[in-house]
Amino acid sequence: MSIAIAPPAPARSKFPTKPTAAPKMISKVDTRQVAQPLKVRLKRHPRVTLSQAMPRPAKVQRHWSMIDGSWDYSEEVTTRTPPITTVDKLPDPTNWGKSLALSIVETLTGQRYPTQLERWITPDLYEAIERRVNLAERLDGPAHRSPRAQLLSSRTCRVNEQVAETVHILTQGERVHAVSIRLEARRRQWMATALEII
Repeated sequence: MSIAIAPPAPARSKFPTKPTAAPKMISKVDTRQVAQPLKVRLKRHPRVTLSQAMPRPAKVQRHWSMIDGSWDYSEEVTTRTPPITTVDKLPDPTNWGKSLALSIVETLTGQRYPTQLERWITPDLYEAIERRVNLAERLDGPAHRSPRAQLLSSRTCRVNEQVAETVHILTQGERVHAVSIRLEARRRQWMATALEII
């Protein structure tokens, strides 16, 4: 009679042990069917400074372009002005007025110096034009280059042998001006005593 002897039981550890997980089965997966990660390219915008982002105000020559005005310093012919009995001794008032109208418009727009008009207009009218030019320069700064004024038409009305009134239509770029000048005979030449520009 044989006696079966059981194997000794394994010694128990004082510390608990974690149960071992069953090994995972790795299956063969077709890599072609796996979704590939999307490649997204971020478009970088150019850097914009504050001065570029804010709209710049347009350069507007407000006071230089506002040449409308009316000045009248005409007076009756006095004894200190030698009377002229014949018209032949005076130059053509139409051509005289044309040149004067162009010069006045160019002066008021900052293309000429007011001193160039001093010989052809009365002192009061010269001071009025000079004040307008100085005011525009003080408020807007030096005038920028502008298109040259061009004459379209002229009309002359002879009041008498010593007084003539001329009207001239001029263009300067996109602007159209009407210039009315009163000419009076002074020292055997025409002198502007009244001016109106619209």
